Amino acid sequence: MEGEFITLAELARRANSAESTARRYIKNFPEYFPTRQEGQRILYASEGASVLLEIARYYSKGYTTGQVREKLTGAFKPFYDVEDTSLVDRTQEKESRERLTSILERLADYKDDTERIRKELEKERETRERNEAELYRQLQELRQEKEGQKVDRPLLEKIKKFFGL
Repeated sequence: MEGEFITLAELARRANSAESTARRYIKNFPEYFPTRQEGQRILYASEGASVLLEIARYYSKGYTTGQVREKLTGAFKPFYDVEDTSLVDRTQEKESRERLTSILERLADYKDDTERIRKELEKERETRERNEAELYRQLQELRQEKEGQKVDRPLLEKIKKFFGL
């Protein structure tokens, strides 16, 4: 019956699902389960049974929670109670906070890695500059020796090879 609100146990029974499974699906996808509170009891729209069945079907096909969410978005219209969005807001806030924390942790790791690589590159640059300066000095000596006809052929070949001459 459309517009009927029922208990979690009845909703699970109509979806041929365990109560704990229905509770987990509702917790993971609260935007698809309109609720109403009567005293201490939370009642669920009976239409939620079809959503529970669909979620179970997606999971049985091996879909991840993210993939199930995408499928539900296309198949069902999310419900947001304009009077009381606290459940949805808390769930979304928690998910957002967890995602943000994960992103910040990865960024910190990237920063550390970047700093380590920067230092290694700086050392490599300094070493290269020292080597180039030494080779240039040796080249100058060889030029001076050449003018005096004293040529160290192995060293000259080494320098030519290094500079690609």
